[in-house]
Amino acid sequence: MSTIDRISVRGFKSIAKSENIHIENTITTLVGPNEAGKTSFLEALEFSSHRDELKSVNVCDYEECPDLDNNPVIEVEISGVDINNTDSSLELGDISNKNKEITISLKKNKNGGYSVESSDIERELERYKSTRPDRYNSVMTQVNSTIENIKNNISNTNEDIENFEELNEKMDEIARRTELGGRRGYRQQDITYIKRQIEELRSMIQLENTTPTMRRQLFKLNQVEEETESLRPVAEMFADSFLNLTIQKDFNIIKNERSLDSISYDNKSEPYSNLLSYIGESPSGIKDMETRKRRKVVDEKMEKFSNLFCDVWDQGPVKFDVDLVNNKISILVVDESGKEQYIEQRSQGFRYFLTFFIRLLANSGDGALSNQMILLDDPGLHLHPDRKSDLLDAMENLAENNQIIYTTHSPYMIDSSHLERIRVVNSKDNHQGTKISSDFSKIGEDGDSLKPVRDSLGATMSTSMITSGRSILVEGYTDRLYLSKMIDVIEFDDKEVSIANHSFLDMGGEGKWRKYASFLQSEGYKYALLLDGDRAKEDFENKVEDTNCISQEQTVFVDEVIETADGDVEIEDLLGEEMISIIISDIYDVDESDFEIGNEDSQTMIDQAKGVVGSEYPDKDDTLVDKSEVAERFTELEKEKITERCKENFSNLFSRIEESVSE
Repeated sequence: MSTIDRISVRGFKSIAKSENIHIENTITTLVGPNEAGKTSFLEALEFSSHRDELKSVNVCDYEECPDLDNNPVIEVEISGVDINNTDSSLELGDISNKNKEITISLKKNKNGGYSVESSDIERELERYKSTRPDRYNSVMTQVNSTIENIKNNISNTNEDIENFEELNEKMDEIARRTELGGRRGYRQQDITYIKRQIEELRSMIQLENTTPTMRRQLFKLNQVEEETESLRPVAEMFADSFLNLTIQKDFNIIKNERSLDSISYDNKSEPYSNLLSYIGESPSGIKDMETRKRRKVVDEKMEKFSNLFCDVWDQGPVKFDVDLVNNKISILVVDESGKEQYIEQRSQGFRYFLTFFIRLLANSGDGALSNQMILLDDPGLHLHPDRKSDLLDAMENLAENNQIIYTTHSPYMIDSSHLERIRVVNSKDNHQGTKISSDFSKIGEDGDSLKPVRDSLGATMSTSMITSGRSILVEGYTDRLYLSKMIDVIEFDDKEVSIANHSFLDMGGEGKWRKYASFLQSEGYKYALLLDGDRAKEDFENKVEDTNCISQEQTVFVDEVIETADGDVEIEDLLGEEMISIIISDIYDVDESDFEIGNEDSQTMIDQAKGVVGSEYPDKDDTLVDKSEVAERFTELEKEKITERCKENFSNLFSRIEESVSE
């Protein structure tokens, strides 16, 4: 397996000139504040894998940026290169060490071209370059002869050829250009032009491929294309063979179903488009396919898909099936008990990884999951910490046969057992651009080797809702989801409340408030503490007198916001019965009007919902009434679906929090 060992970037967006960044052969993690250049680094890598020119908008204008006319934009060192696995048209002669894996350095220039260096095959590369003019003349002669042969065959056939005149004109143009190219010698622009003309000729012949003669000409044209491929620059061939990169960002999480008519084929951000791409059919193709044939094709593909998925997802065996009914496509999940579910009945973490996995398979071409460089921009951004852990486990399994580089703002996405994988990304002072540090592990002046990592994560805390100058300590991840969602829903008057400028620190449990409050106090932040009105309140009142890091005035309890009888009160109770009913009915796909929560003041809303599911829907799995799942479904709701009671409760809560922060 070939691996990318080192990457150097110059003049790309905010990256003026990076050092040689060492890339792990499994997983490399980029951490750093927003706008530091993490995504730019991934995009530079993506730029290296195709032959587009560098757009002017992506050119760095910092003072340290080198002259890109004389320096490559990106340089990639790749080891473990098996010369026998390159493009079949790459013939480097009798290479003495061709059975030995070699190391190459690929350079991508701003004009879209490549160059390659390798001390292992230096003489062979030079020989390939020096013999190219002779090979060029030979290929031009062969192409001209084949095109003339195709033209004669078409002219002499008795078959009805509809676009006869256009075919002749196209072949005359190819013959003219190959003859001209043969006279004036090797020019890359001639090869590019001829290849484009051949591709157009292929399309025209394919329109007529119902006739035996035209099918034979298509076969000959394939041979012509292979001949022209042999003239490509050797660096380009290496790039195609060993820069197998796929970037994953900005994709929509998969839903229960989509109309086939609404799916645009080859839309990389659309999950069902990617699923059809993996299956190997267009939306119209699978729609028009005979039923038994379609079932056979789908079953074979989804069996392989299920096996590949279970190789990397450790959270229990599952199988997948695709359903096509009434011009709609949906993906179904069958768990180990044999129970079949629509995809939206699974957790958000599962759906996120499935969407990513479908896209990865669609991009892999042959449906294999090996020898790829996978680029992930802030994966699992909105997932629960436990589900981020599941995602990390799955990525670890993928990295057994692939390399992964991902950016993150979340401490939960850092594997503490592999800190050597971290690269710290920061924006340098004086407009000098992005700095990427591979070696943060040297002990600093204060003896703290991990300080650069913590500083980098700390610089992103406000945008990641971890901390900011005015911070709210909350018990867990779901509290943060509710508060963040309702800040977007409620229209605030900034003169009355500035809660939208606060950030929320998920403590990972109600019992950790003293540690976090002490940290915020030592850093000089303004802060308040939000706790449920249950055992957390009792625990706080027993301990607050023994600490000076927080006071009663800085603390808000949920039961202070809503009127309730004795009993536990949780943040979910602020949603109200109607809002909870909407969410639970969505989880179980039942009519909202059929799902009613009673008025048991001694029970929390979640406990009441579980009771209704258990009594009214005994065939349903009440474990799906999970706080994390309810919160994640809530965040996906449109603003118009949020009830007035829910808005009023959270408005009161935000006002109370604002008062406490100001204490």
